[in-house]
Amino acid sequence: MTEEQRSILSRIQKDANLSKTEILLKGLELLSEYYSLGLDTPPLSLELKRLEEDVVHHTEALKRIRRREDTLKEIIRELHDIDGIVDRYGGDPNALIQILLDIQKRFGWISKLAVMWISKRLR
Repeated sequence: MTEEQRSILSRIQKDANLSKTEILLKGLELLSEYYSLGLDTPPLSLELKRLEEDVVHHTEALKRIRRREDTLKEIIRELHDIDGIVDRYGGDPNALIQILLDIQKRFGWISKLAVMWISKRLR
């Protein structure tokens, strides 16, 4: 028995308050249930592995979609705020510097998106 196995056995004995023999018997019971359910057969094991991989893949895809949705919401909020600033100056191209200053004050910087949006709005 390796040191790691001894450590695991000791921890299980302590947590479950069982002897080595009782732990061995419980393990054999679980193994027998595992086999009786046919979980040891390669096709089922492979299918479970494939399903697990699919779940991981779809979970990652959902995370990416959520990040995109959050990013789009943030962009929409930013453009809405920029529109409010531009509208305060009546969309006057002569107020460009003041519009940029107000945007910098609001966001702490002027993004490329903001510059492109302002250029469209002031045409």
